[in-house]
Amino acid sequence: MEYKILRDKKRKRVAITVDLYGQVIVKANIKTSDAFIDKFVNNNIKWIENRKKIMLERRPYIINPTQEQISAMKKDALVCMTNITNKYAGIMDLKPTGIKITSAKKRWGSCSSRNSICYTYNVMALPERCREYLAIHELAHIKEKNHSLKFYKIIEKYMPDYKEIQTELNKYSIV
Repeated sequence: MEYKILRDKKRKRVAITVDLYGQVIVKANIKTSDAFIDKFVNNNIKWIENRKKIMLERRPYIINPTQEQISAMKKDALVCMTNITNKYAGIMDLKPTGIKITSAKKRWGSCSSRNSICYTYNVMALPERCREYLAIHELAHIKEKNHSLKFYKIIEKYMPDYKEIQTELNKYSIV
């Protein structure tokens, strides 16, 4: 099996990822031998093949806007996500300290320790129900700063079908 190796002197463990295009990437310490890496990859063939299949299924949902689209999406996202967040903040009786739009590539949203909420502009490529879920998710972090059972109970209170929406959201990927 073909794979790309990324070496880093600070990395302590070997890890395998499969990107959106099905390329296998192995991350390892600079001292890790090629033989060890090859054995590691061969021991994880089933996982790799399964992950490649998942990534191929996601391809129609890959979000990759042009620069012009990004500018419009940022403006739209600020208005849209501010409205949705404020709506659910009122329902949940919570007060975020701010709402910002970022160019994040690894996450849809985040909530800081100071209760400021950020969303990536890519949320505009999502269905409305997914955007509502993201707002509820980030608002729930104001009460519960982790992803514990208590955290998900908060989400469930305001969105009982959140697991279905998470499944839908997981079909989308940011490039």
